[in-house]
Amino acid sequence: MNMIDIALVLIVAISVAFAVYRGFLASALAVVACFVSLGVAVLAGPTLANALRANQGITSLLITFTDADSLIGDSTLANTPVAALSPDTLENILKTVSLPPVVQQLLRGNIQTQAFSSQGIYMINAYVSATIVSVLLTAGSFLLCFFLSFLALHILINLVDHVFYFPVLRHLELPAAAVMGFIRGVIVVYILLIIVPLVRTVIPFDTVEEYISASRLLPLFHSESLLLRILAG
Repeated sequence: MNMIDIALVLIVAISVAFAVYRGFLASALAVVACFVSLGVAVLAGPTLANALRANQGITSLLITFTDADSLIGDSTLANTPVAALSPDTLENILKTVSLPPVVQQLLRGNIQTQAFSSQGIYMINAYVSATIVSVLLTAGSFLLCFFLSFLALHILINLVDHVFYFPVLRHLELPAAAVMGFIRGVIVVYILLIIVPLVRTVIPFDTVEEYISASRLLPLFHSESLLLRILAG
């Protein structure tokens, strides 16, 4: 087990510990809160992402971290219009930039459909930067909406519990609460690991890749299909 595995185990273990402390009903409501937060993120995330994209200061700042010219490696190719790309050249570019598969898939689609032409973006390097920024804003907005809602609902549940005192299951309280805590922890980890492709995109260092590749638990929780669905709206 490496540091990533330890962090994942700790998140689930802390969730179980809090669930046992709070009791079954509060923990069951916390699981419900996870799904409500997921719905809030699905509905509010795109709106927040669009608002952030409209902010030139934010997008310009993020673009400076993408360094698309270095990713492509060839300045002449980087400044080539996407309309002039052949299929073979496009595949070579996708291999060169070494983005995570889900981001690479999105970049391919954006180039093939010239998705940013309405924004006055025509060059390869600008498409790479715009795609990375779009991924960061969309996924980041989803995560922010989820965890803000998650936190707010948990505070509300705890306040209600302090006022009304949820009833206790006499014989099954601790095991049932632990199960609820485990479910909540797994959901949180699954949502949190959306950041893995984002980390690989903005921090493409060998050390990071080694930690991710060496993790034994990461493949059990991480699925790029969730991020792809979020990016696709």
